[in-house]
Amino acid sequence: MKNDPDMTRWRSGTSPHSAWNYIKSFPSKLKGGQDTPLSIPSALDIFWSGLGAFCGILLLSGLTQWLEPAFNLPLLYASFGASAVLVFGVISSPLAQPRNLIGGQVLSAVVGCAIRLALKDVLWVSAALGMSLALVVMMLTKTVHPPGGATALIAATANPLRPWQGFQFVVCIFIGSFGMLLVAVVFNNLHVRKRYPMFW
Repeated sequence: MKNDPDMTRWRSGTSPHSAWNYIKSFPSKLKGGQDTPLSIPSALDIFWSGLGAFCGILLLSGLTQWLEPAFNLPLLYASFGASAVLVFGVISSPLAQPRNLIGGQVLSAVVGCAIRLALKDVLWVSAALGMSLALVVMMLTKTVHPPGGATALIAATANPLRPWQGFQFVVCIFIGSFGMLLVAVVFNNLHVRKRYPMFW
C-alpha cells in the first residue's frame, strides 16, 4: 500500500499546507489508487474455497442439529459465514489466522455479552458500545477478525438473554470457532498449493 504523502507531511509537522487546505484535499482521498483490487483466483481455487466453506458450515449446522436439542447449544450464527469467507477464501490474510479466528470471535462474544448484561435493555446503546469495544479489544490483543464485530453485535442485542446471564453464547462461539478452525487446518492443507495457517 502506498503512503499518502500529504498525510505523512501533515503528521511530521512539516506540511506547508494549512489545516484548511488539508481539509479541502479530503475529496482526493476518495479516488482510491492506493492499492489494487483482488485478482480472480483460478477455477480450482474458487471451487476449493467454496467446498471448504461448505464443509465448515456443514460441520457447525450438523453439530447444532445434535447439540441444540440435547444441550441447548446452537453453534450456527451469521458471523461464522463471514469467518468462512476469510479462512477458506483468503487464507493468507492476517485476519484469517487461528489466533484471529478464535481470539477475535471469543473476545468479541465476551465483550458483547458483558455490555448486554451491564446495560440491561438499552439495546440501541449496547449495540454500538458492544461492537465498538469489541473492535478495541481485538486491536489491543492482535486478534482482529471482522466477523467478531458481528458476533459482538449479536451478543450485545440478544433478546432475551441466553442462559448463564447470556454467557452461554460465549461457549457456543468458542465451540463453533474451534470446529471451523479444525476444518480449515485440515481442508486448506489438502490443496497442493495452499498452506494454512501463516502463523499461530
